[in-house]
Amino acid sequence: VEPEWVAEHLEQVHVLDVRQAEEVQESLGSIANAQLIPLSELRARLAEVPTDKPVIAVCHAGMRSGLATVILRSGGLARCANLRGGMLLWSQMGLPTKQGRRGA
Repeated sequence: VEPEWVAEHLEQVHVLDVRQAEEVQESLGSIANAQLIPLSELRARLAEVPTDKPVIAVCHAGMRSGLATVILRSGGLARCANLRGGMLLWSQMGLPTKQGRRGA
């Protein structure tokens, strides 16, 4: 799914960030209200992903989030998609982010 569409529909979707917590804090920030479940933990934590809205998976560039959509679908979540280009494209387009923790 295209970044612009997600940015316009943030209230209607659930954003699932599958990066490692350190990546979120050290790099491009995250999309507001995104749920963080690293890809390596997703299968074990599928029950934590809400099913009341379509799920948009996001990672750094779009590879891991593509794998996340496969895991989500195999877990019964039919309404899911991969954010094209990940946080890299999101930030290049100037779309809003919430920054991770920064040093003092």
